[in-house]
Amino acid sequence: MSIARGYRAAAFVGVVALQFCQGQTATVEVRNLDEPGVVVIENHGPPVALARKVMVERKRGTEWIESPVFFNLVEHCGSAKTPVCPELASGATLKPVRWDGYTCSGQCPKSCRSNHYAGPGVFRFVVFSCDRSQRFTGPEFALPPQKTH
Repeated sequence: MSIARGYRAAAFVGVVALQFCQGQTATVEVRNLDEPGVVVIENHGPPVALARKVMVERKRGTEWIESPVFFNLVEHCGSAKTPVCPELASGATLKPVRWDGYTCSGQCPKSCRSNHYAGPGVFRFVVFSCDRSQRFTGPEFALPPQKTH
């Protein structure tokens, strides 16, 4: 191989590597913990802005359908308002307040017009990038029947 051809090949590889680095997509893992409704979001890629609102899907037969549930990426109830698109740094972990299965006040206590228990059933959390161009789907988990006091 000639020196000029070698330089062109090295330049091409450099451009491809630069394009790959600039065009990296987020690698976000949505992982369930031991208790139903407890989830962590881990970022294994570059920093990413996530949509605050998380979709909760319910399994019906072999299909997943959106469940009418309010679930947000909030780590503490009563704390300052969570940004619409919280940033998750590279290597960071976010552990939102547990979802207890209720459709409206399932994370933090609030007054709701129609708040009911969504279970029992099989559910999963779906987190989106802020611009909704990327979808990060968690594994399924079973929500047990409602406990009576």
